Amino acid sequence: MLFSGASWLRRIGRAAVGLAGSLRVMADWQSRRRLLTAKLSARLGRDGVDPVALRIRGPAALEVFVRPGTSDMGILYEHFARGAHLPPGAEPMRQIIELGTGSELALADLARRYPGARLLGVEPDRENAEMARLNTEPFGDPCSVLEAAVWDVDADLVIEGQLTGLLVVRPASEDERGSAVRGLSMEGLLSEQMPHDPIDFLHVDIAGVEPRVFTPGVRWMQRMRSITIQVYPDRGLTQDQCVELLHGYGFVTRPDVAWWGGQVFGVRDG
Repeated sequence: MLFSGASWLRRIGRAAVGLAGSLRVMADWQSRRRLLTAKLSARLGRDGVDPVALRIRGPAALEVFVRPGTSDMGILYEHFARGAHLPPGAEPMRQIIELGTGSELALADLARRYPGARLLGVEPDRENAEMARLNTEPFGDPCSVLEAAVWDVDADLVIEGQLTGLLVVRPASEDERGSAVRGLSMEGLLSEQMPHDPIDFLHVDIAGVEPRVFTPGVRWMQRMRSITIQVYPDRGLTQDQCVELLHGYGFVTRPDVAWWGGQVFGVRDG
């Protein structure tokens, strides 16, 4: 009972910190009101709530759309209050890729911060990809979203899970190929989408697929100048495994621990 009570208090504390942090990054009182209303709607279990437009504080105006009751709400805090999606260095930014784009709050913020860069988001879920295109539409052609998933080989994949939690992908069976999602190896993705020049920043949020993508000795990693890997210890790589892997590719790393796992930032040494 004591353990259960302590866990409950930790959850309440995390929720309070997340809400306070999200409110701080809102650019105006209207956005704060809409955020609170969206949180309440999700708490009351209201179905069919439309995406909510929020204005984010920063040097340039940024309006994003979030879906109440989904992981979009938590991402507001992680990205805009904690900076979990930001490059750890390696300026200037000319080419940026995000794996596991989601509704793409991070890609929109990166497009705002680096207006001269070409940005690519890769997202397997159709609803997420549509939201990502909505959030990045103001930035035009330099910012694009590819509806696909990264894998160790080119393959047909299916998605499992719900938008309220983590989505995972797996190989499609013969019967599922008609509704499968396109899976691309990193070699295939880079060859098709960004075949030339270094990738200045790679943001990775692919819960559980990391061991397939980041195998030792892959040559495509030599093109990466900086990287951030979101860590999900119960699904993919641990913090220590991420650090060891990036060290092996010549990156200087900085782990950042959070209650759900955190991330590891890496910048190529020299």
